[in-house]
Amino acid sequence: VQALSSELRTSKNALNAIQNREKQLLDFRNVVARMLGLDINTLAVPDYEIISRLEKLIQAHHSHAFNTMSMEEALADMEDGFLSGYEDYRRTLGNTEASNYRRSRERVKRKAARCRARSMSPTRKVDPRVY
Repeated sequence: VQALSSELRTSKNALNAIQNREKQLLDFRNVVARMLGLDINTLAVPDYEIISRLEKLIQAHHSHAFNTMSMEEALADMEDGFLSGYEDYRRTLGNTEASNYRRSRERVKRKAARCRARSMSPTRKVDPRVY
């Protein structure tokens, strides 16, 4: 009798441990489903839906990570000449932009000199272009 009661107590403890683990697994499933944007109560086959959504998420992550890694490797493998050529081009372009800006200002001044801002005064013989 004592051996049976001891065995029964051990079985009850094991059953309680299994119930606790099952509760933890169900809670985990609910949290994962919520994180994936699924409502566990409305799903017909919750495990299948969760797994299929996880597969899509992992596949998207792998393709993004692969693209990023290959892009970083390609940029790292580029020749130094490309970067130095780009810097030389920017310096040349900067000088060109400064000269374009000067030419643009000169053009505006010439245009302002050609066009009258106001009409000539009939009584005063003053050039209206000069202020």
